[in-house]
Amino acid sequence: MNLTWKASESASALHAVHAQARGLTLLPPGLTEVLEPLVSEPPTAARGDLAGLTAGLLQYAAAGFENRELARQTLDKRWGRGNVGDADVSALAAWVSSVEQAFFGWHRWQTDRQLVDEIATRTAPLRDHWDARGPGMMRQIGRLTEPCLVAERADVVMVLPVVGGGGTAHLPTNIVTIEALLANTDPQLPEVVRLAWLAGQLQFDLPAVAEQLSPGGAPRIAVLAMLPPALSAAESVELAEYTPASLSHALGLWRVASTPAEADQLADVLTQWWGTYLASDITWPAAAAALEAMLAR
Repeated sequence: MNLTWKASESASALHAVHAQARGLTLLPPGLTEVLEPLVSEPPTAARGDLAGLTAGLLQYAAAGFENRELARQTLDKRWGRGNVGDADVSALAAWVSSVEQAFFGWHRWQTDRQLVDEIATRTAPLRDHWDARGPGMMRQIGRLTEPCLVAERADVVMVLPVVGGGGTAHLPTNIVTIEALLANTDPQLPEVVRLAWLAGQLQFDLPAVAEQLSPGGAPRIAVLAMLPPALSAAESVELAEYTPASLSHALGLWRVASTPAEADQLADVLTQWWGTYLASDITWPAAAAALEAMLAR
């Protein structure tokens, strides 16, 4: 997997408001209060799902779209082409601009260049660690699952940290957004392992996999299904362990599960599923479908 590393000031702002919309605690002092008016009075386009809307906006901001175009792309995806009016696009683009102004004003950056330079500086530790261990982890993920699950290329868009470690895999655009931390949140689960887990999710929208899942289910199943192979791959390069306990820990640390009880329950399901997969000759698409069925019980 060839990674292109980028920094984005717009994606940083939208990452912050997306985290707050998901109910996560923002760590930088004062940032929650700055963004609260925009979260408490979301744009009409949110239609009761601000987290879903900001996820789409974040994806297209990371891809480099200007505000009006990323608003249109997001609404086209959510509502369908032909159902989006210019007024809807303008209103959403204006809301995004307000998010950026609030975020940048809170940071008090004099220029956008300073913000990008700050993110680029913070990128160095993760990039160096990836160069040393990332390729080995991705090769192992391909061996454990199927080679087609390792994308040939992907963009890694670094954003300013606001939750102490976070990231999202954006399947349609083959982009990962991840916080640019200067140090690992937890030495038992280094950030480079989180990146391998996120990068491993990107190919779940391949027809061979997505068509075996419920409509729109690929991103949710990818988040869970890639945990065992990512931790197993990390174990192969001596970065982490694959155990039920480490699964539960990752589910909590990476905010897949909201409570310790939920993390333990999901870890039990994933342990059973992964063991069955390794002991059988089932294809990966069929295995992903089986996991979705287990989770639905």
